[in-house]
Amino acid sequence: MAVNIKTIKRPCFCCGRQDGFRVPLGVWSIAGIGDLDLNIRICDSCGAVLQDPVLNEEAMGLYYKSFSNYTNASRNGLPSEATLEADFRQVATIQKYLKPGWVFEVGSATANLLSKLKKLGWAVDGCDPSQNAADVAAELWDIQIKTGLFEDLKIKPQSFDLVVVSHVLEHVYDPLLNLLKANEILSEDGCLLVEVPCLTDPEKWPAGYFTFEHINIFSKNSLINCLLKSGFEPLDITITSERMPYPVITILSKKTNRKSFTLSETDSPDGVKRMIQTYRESEVSEWNRIDQLLSRELIGFERVIIWGAGIHTSQLFENVKTLNRVTIRSIIDSDPQKRGLEMCGVKISDPVSADLGDASSVVVISSRASENEIYNTIYERKHMKAKIIRLYQR
Repeated sequence: MAVNIKTIKRPCFCCGRQDGFRVPLGVWSIAGIGDLDLNIRICDSCGAVLQDPVLNEEAMGLYYKSFSNYTNASRNGLPSEATLEADFRQVATIQKYLKPGWVFEVGSATANLLSKLKKLGWAVDGCDPSQNAADVAAELWDIQIKTGLFEDLKIKPQSFDLVVVSHVLEHVYDPLLNLLKANEILSEDGCLLVEVPCLTDPEKWPAGYFTFEHINIFSKNSLINCLLKSGFEPLDITITSERMPYPVITILSKKTNRKSFTLSETDSPDGVKRMIQTYRESEVSEWNRIDQLLSRELIGFERVIIWGAGIHTSQLFENVKTLNRVTIRSIIDSDPQKRGLEMCGVKISDPVSADLGDASSVVVISSRASENEIYNTIYERKHMKAKIIRLYQR
């Protein structure tokens, strides 16, 4: 990666303060980036949670363009069950309040949601940082999306009836900037649909909930305050904790020209700290369970293969010490953009190169969301003799 990689300090995305309690996440080895010392901060003023310090914007931008573009390579571009569930929920909310018109989706990835809205009569447009994602959108759905960051694009003011910002604001350095731009391109009576992971129900957070890519961790209060500051008035608020990897909040808001507003209540910094500390204790227990599992299952195997080169693997190497005591022969990933890169000094290879006909080999599937899907793909390989280890579904 020909780019200057460093971390930078940042203010709270909700109130702008720079002070707060820090929670260390460890040093993660990330494909295409290298080793990063990650921390989250709980704002002293409003209780918002954010990654701080954070990877500089230039390096993060290249990461999204090159290595993390949600093209679903292992499914030939088709979405996961979680994505389909989110699309169904969002479409239902849109249909409840709006008639078809012009819609723009920020971070549209392969345009799966736009394809559903197009079938319902909407005229669709969108953008994504990844050219690969745009290519898949064109091939699968005949939808031409713009490539680039939303805040950098020139879009005619008041030209859309609906803007969708789904699972984007947790990734961007300045959520308010993106929301203000959404306000600018909406018609006078236009609406905004936002969905992000929600800081609630910590007992439903999986191990690895705090991740490198999510630099803002929204609660209901911090998200509503960002919307109010950006000229939006919430119409419909839904928190979904079931059938998703973690709780999410979906808010449909109406554009308003109101110049003054009253902020929603803020979160208690001490309460948020207690919630996160309690979660971190349970997370350590889960990583220890996986560590004990692998310490038993890897005994006697000469060739250990990790299947998956995503952020889960970065977390696995940092938190599961057994992996530091065995020889990792290769890391396999279906995304061709990651081929030849390294994680923890191990080169990433394509699935075709994996020698699974050797009974002395063992494959550790490093994915929670796609574990069964990967298992079935490996299990059906010809001449399959390697042992397969699933970490979550046994």
